[in-house]
Amino acid sequence: MLHIPPEDVPRRARRWPWACAICVAPLVVAGLVARAEFGANDSHVPIAITASSTGKVIGVTTLAGSGLQRLYVADADTGERTEVYCGAEVPEARVSADGRWVIFIGSTGRFATTYLYEVGSKAAAAPVEPAALLRERFPACPPLSVDWLSDGRAVVALQAGAECVIVAYDPEARTAELLGSLPNCYEVSLFCPRRSERPEVMAFVATESEMGVSRLAEGGKFESLTASPLDGWGLASPDGKRVVVRDPSSSGGYKIVPTKLDTSGDPSVDAHGQADANCADWSPSGRLVAIGTDIIDPRTGSLSPDAKLSAELPSTEVKDVWFVDENRLLVLYGDSVYVADVTTGEKTVVFKPPLRLPTVSEGGASVRRFFWGLGL
Repeated sequence: MLHIPPEDVPRRARRWPWACAICVAPLVVAGLVARAEFGANDSHVPIAITASSTGKVIGVTTLAGSGLQRLYVADADTGERTEVYCGAEVPEARVSADGRWVIFIGSTGRFATTYLYEVGSKAAAAPVEPAALLRERFPACPPLSVDWLSDGRAVVALQAGAECVIVAYDPEARTAELLGSLPNCYEVSLFCPRRSERPEVMAFVATESEMGVSRLAEGGKFESLTASPLDGWGLASPDGKRVVVRDPSSSGGYKIVPTKLDTSGDPSVDAHGQADANCADWSPSGRLVAIGTDIIDPRTGSLSPDAKLSAELPSTEVKDVWFVDENRLLVLYGDSVYVADVTTGEKTVVFKPPLRLPTVSEGGASVRRFFWGLGL
């Protein structure tokens, strides 16, 4: 079986190695529903970020010295933050485009669960139950990856034996729909185009035979977009025509390769930028690629002549990036999160952790849990 080394596991989809072997038991694990009160304990630092399409609502995952991970939701304008989860791991989190919801995977160390949090809610909510069809067909399936479709529904990849199934969930109607599946698959990292006219699922996938980028086609089957297997993690452009790929032959290097959808005849190019830990993102239009804070023209692989951000925040020190719009980039640099203008380099701190780990008191923000296939 093909094995992905830890350094090639996407930052946006941190996996636990036992994810494909376990089944989530029908157990409600008590989570923390809290507003952070900063007090004594332990230092902690941000390790991953996500944002709404306006950049107003951001999600920040932090790692404590105690080994616990916490997910915060913050208002980029006011700086107000809410702790919505604390556990052994938060492998993945995504803010909806309108900033109303956050979907994320939380792990207690043994069990992984998909959570839905309503931004700004004060009262705890009951678990959301998926449709009976999914419960009957896919009992006790652990989540692998989460994202949002352009129509406002959440999308979740679940491990069902040797098969990965893709489920859409409507947070308003609280209904689920099976979209498709991929056989002989053990790794999925979803990245759905945020502004596409038609909802579309794209993902980096690893099967027993190869790694590559695929999209969910008509009939609920995945079709491969990469002409040949990838050597490492890849992230497709919004139109699916190009993939930025971590180059395992160089330290921190990337290349940009065409997919089967690209009819331009343009060759693969080596990207100028360097960044650690699969730290890359496409702008919403696909016109630019951020590799760390190096802003790249994907047609040539060269630095964009208008970009000045890497002079302010050196790319080699960046842990994670997320395009908010064509000109603004959310950057995790050191122990702080910035919103930065890619052309002027101007930046504003929108999240900085306290020197000590928050102590958590009950009450505060709402965490809605839904347990895929458990029927709780």
